[in-house]
Amino acid sequence: LQRLGFEWRVGDLIVLAPKVVLVAPPAGYTASSGRPVEADDIDVVVRAVSMRTTHRTVPGTVAMCLAVAAQIEDTVVHDVVRPRDPRSTRLGHPAGVMAIGATVSHRNGEWIAERVTAQRTARRIMEGAVLVPRAYVDGTAWFQTDRECPGPRIPSPQPSPRGRGDG
Repeated sequence: LQRLGFEWRVGDLIVLAPKVVLVAPPAGYTASSGRPVEADDIDVVVRAVSMRTTHRTVPGTVAMCLAVAAQIEDTVVHDVVRPRDPRSTRLGHPAGVMAIGATVSHRNGEWIAERVTAQRTARRIMEGAVLVPRAYVDGTAWFQTDRECPGPRIPSPQPSPRGRGDG
């Protein structure tokens, strides 16, 4: 990336820009989960390079740009994508398949991306419990003092002179 001019140093800081994306015509491969991805299930193969390594999926903003580029004549993506449904481009990435929709028009000699739609799923990043006092669950707010709530007592807020609560 440094040789191509996409990476430079500012002191000890390494700056990487822009994101590099490799695209290829649909071809079958094995996803990182071990599940096979068939060529018929995708419209283009995508590998995104981020922070000196291949991205585990494809960044959402990159996916949206690819869906738009797939509809714009004379772009690399348009040249390799399998023509199918212009409202949804199926991107084959290392972890599987992502479908991204795009509405693109050509007016007055310019291409215009009117809309991009995405449906994303996310892996679970946290699991746990939140401890909530029973009084709160029963409907007593933290600032109500007429019922005994566990924890420190907080005085009820006083109404503002103007009566709007903004002091």
